[in-house]
Amino acid sequence: GALLGPDVPFSEELDRGSFAGWFMAPFNRRGLVLLPWDENFRRRDEFAGMVLARHLPLATHDNIEIRHVPLQHPEWGAILEGSEQLDMIVFFGRLRLYGREAEKKWGGRRLHFRFPPIDRPADLPPGELDEDYHAIEERRWDGRWRKLFRTKDVDGIRTDYALVQRYHTRLGDRSVCVILCAGCSSLGTLGGVRWILQLPHAVFTLPKDKRVTSVTPMEAIVEVKADLAAYPSPWHQLQPVEAKRLYLGKLMWVPGETPPWLPIPPQRIQVKLDEEGSPVEIKFDRKTFWPTSGKSTRLFTIGLLAAAVKAAAAAPDEDHSIESLGEDPAVLKVLEETKTGKGGVPTLEQLRRNLRLLRKRHLGIALSCTPKTFRFQARLEVENARVTVRTRRPR
Repeated sequence: GALLGPDVPFSEELDRGSFAGWFMAPFNRRGLVLLPWDENFRRRDEFAGMVLARHLPLATHDNIEIRHVPLQHPEWGAILEGSEQLDMIVFFGRLRLYGREAEKKWGGRRLHFRFPPIDRPADLPPGELDEDYHAIEERRWDGRWRKLFRTKDVDGIRTDYALVQRYHTRLGDRSVCVILCAGCSSLGTLGGVRWILQLPHAVFTLPKDKRVTSVTPMEAIVEVKADLAAYPSPWHQLQPVEAKRLYLGKLMWVPGETPPWLPIPPQRIQVKLDEEGSPVEIKFDRKTFWPTSGKSTRLFTIGLLAAAVKAAAAAPDEDHSIESLGEDPAVLKVLEETKTGKGGVPTLEQLRRNLRLLRKRHLGIALSCTPKTFRFQARLEVENARVTVRTRRPR
């Protein structure tokens, strides 16, 4: 209890419409909780799993079975024995600990985050860190991976990260919910458990988006800090945990926004222009951008985005004038063709409102705006192309 804080009991009456209720719903069905067992030295992840088990509602105990998995020789036939009606499986610790078969069978597809696909260095002493192994990677726009968060020890404090994922995969003819709670080191795993247990008291809400269903994938990166403890002593003096990233389907939780869910931001924005400087094609991370709004709004959105990318391409991390976008030929051309704007010139409020809509509906935190300026947090590319402007949605 001291590890979790004074007020984190898990409610037996979670609101099914809440984020916590959505996340924990699979625990009301038949499931397996797997705890890694290493006869040599890896025991802290097992402790994190037992912490979660102690705090689950009593009503779930008949549904959930806890099994230990020997990491030296995991035999999945025996592990899954009697699980023909399985609805959920929970892993503590990164999947690679459970063997290559576990990675292949239970790994998620097209997720944004992962642990490096390497084994723990055999000569690394227990409790010590390796900068390549104790890290979490993010998928780049080009399909490659980059290390985003690394565990570090500074001034007697360890800062660690947990990857908490909830997604569905197939087991025979059944759809099974997979929940992964794994830290770069065992402190991160414990922090991930603490984050899960505190969900009923968190500010997270479910987005009002019909694309979010019971099988929508979720990914969270949780930061946790604690006093360094010589291995194998348990962790103590844990500081409050914090979600550094929270993705739900195609949405990202952004504190302070109204509503707080924005699109996951593109990492790269490409704009192709014709000889007159009008947009021919726009791509987000290699995927063609095509708003589903009406024709006039769609043309203005595309023209405004192209103008903003052109203006900011040389210095995307600097502030740029919103008002200057109204002088862009592509924007003026759209206004003339659609008969919008004041005297053929867009007002500052019109430009500002549409930039905010671009952020809310398409770009997320890749675009930020003040009353008079904007800036990008993405890789911008502009190129000229002698092709005809598209007039219908691309196939």
